[in-house]
This record gives sequence, C-alpha cells and structure tokens, in this order.
Amino acid sequence: MESGYGEIPGRTLLLGLGNPILGDDGVGWAVVELLSGMLEHRKDVVTVTASVSPVRLPDTISGFDRLVAVDSITTGRFEPGTLLEVDIGHADVLPPSQHHFSMRSIPGLTRALGLPCPRTIRIYGIEINPPGEYGTELSPAIRARFPLIAEELMAAEFGENPGKIHREENLRHEQD
Repeated sequence: MESGYGEIPGRTLLLGLGNPILGDDGVGWAVVELLSGMLEHRKDVVTVTASVSPVRLPDTISGFDRLVAVDSITTGRFEPGTLLEVDIGHADVLPPSQHHFSMRSIPGLTRALGLPCPRTIRIYGIEINPPGEYGTELSPAIRARFPLIAEELMAAEFGENPGKIHREENLRHEQD
C-alpha cells in the first residue's frame, strides 16, 4: 500500500501525554521521556511529550505510519500503575479529557483537516488515582511500578527488553 501525502512510511510516533505538574497525571509523559533514551538507536521511532488538549494533536500525529500514545487514565477498576491497552472505540473506557475532547475523536479530526492519519493507533493508559493537587512528584504507588510500566511498554510495542530499569537513575520526578 502506498503512503499518503506527508506520511513517513514505517515511522512510529511514541507520544507521552499528561501534565507533569499534576503528579501522577504526568506519568505518560515521564514514561515516554524515559523510553526516549532507550530508543535513541531506533531511526524508525520519534518520541514526543505533550501537555495539550487532544484537539491540538492532529498536527503532531500527522504523517506517521503508527501512533503509540501513553497517558494516565482513571477508571477506578485497576490498581494504580496498571498498564492498560485501551480500545480507542470504547466510549466507556476513554473518557473525555479535561478539555472535553476525547482521544477517540483524533483520527476523524485529523482526516477532516485533510492530514494523513497514522494507519495504526495504539493507546495505553496507566491507571492513576485522580490528581488532587499540584506537584511534580509521582505517587509512591506509581513510582514503585514505574520501571515495570516502561519495560512492559518497551516489550509490547518495540519487541525489546531493556533489562532492569532503575527508578533512582531514570525517574525525572525524583529529587536529586
């Protein structure tokens, strides 16, 4: 199949979403930031972190063949730190963002704008408790699972086992 206008064949965008000043809400951002260093050798993967409304994402995702997005999610059905692959078509699993715009709407909006949309879109949610206050620290529950979340995502999406990830050396939310 030929690539559409502007598409980068075989290129994957690993997109970390969240607000890094809202504690656990920034876990998607933090995971992608960690994986960015581990994926430097991969010319087919671009990593981006963003703290924006999903309505601003079409420009970011346009032109990639594959999108892997990582964000926090609050379902109340799983332990904090659980990595979930989210079906973009299920309305009950993907609630609207704080900006009242769901990730589910992104492919349609991207196409409506005449932009090439990734053929494959994978969304991962990391279960968190609802953020209650401002702060750049991840909660103890998320911090404890952080290395495992990164390893699980790396293995699932890139077929690589990075080995043990040491939280103390790599977790940007911890104080020096």
